Amino acid sequence: MRGRSVFAIDPNIEIASKISLRLDASLEIFDQARFPDGEIKLSSKRDVSERDVYLVHTLCASQLESVNDRLCQLCFMLSALRDRGCASLTAIIPYFCYARSDTRKVSNDPLTFKYMARMIEECGAQKVIGLDVHNVAAFENAFRCKTTHAQAAKLFSENLKDRFQEASSLLVLSPDFGGIKRAAILGNYINLNSNLGFLEKRRDASGLSGRNFVGEASGRDVLIVDDMISTGATALRAVEACRQRGARKIILAATHGLFTKNKRELLDNKYIEEVLVTDSNPELLGPIYEEFRVTKKLRVLSCAEILANATQESLD
Repeated sequence: MRGRSVFAIDPNIEIASKISLRLDASLEIFDQARFPDGEIKLSSKRDVSERDVYLVHTLCASQLESVNDRLCQLCFMLSALRDRGCASLTAIIPYFCYARSDTRKVSNDPLTFKYMARMIEECGAQKVIGLDVHNVAAFENAFRCKTTHAQAAKLFSENLKDRFQEASSLLVLSPDFGGIKRAAILGNYINLNSNLGFLEKRRDASGLSGRNFVGEASGRDVLIVDDMISTGATALRAVEACRQRGARKIILAATHGLFTKNKRELLDNKYIEEVLVTDSNPELLGPIYEEFRVTKKLRVLSCAEILANATQESLD
């Protein structure tokens, strides 16, 4: 068997370390230098010739780096590893930027996710592993190389199975119709008898709208399931709809916690008992979110095992 190496830079090293243990691979760190004009240099002295290489790199913004910075880093590292003669090259990407730009909403809309996929392939990725991407079909179609899609549903269910009084009194709710399959998968992991519902959501220049609420929330615990929380507008709208219909307890579960706006409004909302996310956004493990973690309003679950298992299964 060929040797294996897992590469990463901050802030992805913690996830990469756990994945390297699962794959029985060495953990390697790229050195990163920044120049006064903003340019970066990423380098590694590790010999990767004839080794199977896995690059772990998330594409969400931080306080210091934009999604475009992260994408540029990914492309540079992939290209450097390819040029050094690795036997195979896999990109493990916990969160994809531009994943919502996967279809044309109006004529001549750019397919930005597809364009990004071409960049990643051109830089040398032979296999791409993603976690709860916005649209699985669009993810698989955007890439011409082999793809593997991992899901956080089982991870969430393991951390939620003792939180609800009984499955028959649980409503698993998608905040829009497009996510109902995602909600159904998590609901089935928790208990086949759990109830399923969704909220009508329309988006236009004036904001979010839609009045229809499918499902019975009165007197029930409600688990709102989504792929991400960005501005929090969708989540807050769903929480308010559940509250108005007499929900007993409300918990949010979203794989990617971006919290680009309204972080305080969402995490301090008295009707929300808990928010569960993964560390696909490593910023959630930093000091800026410490108070929410300490009060257990925000629980950040490690996605490393999910990604490692998906990587291992893709080898079998």
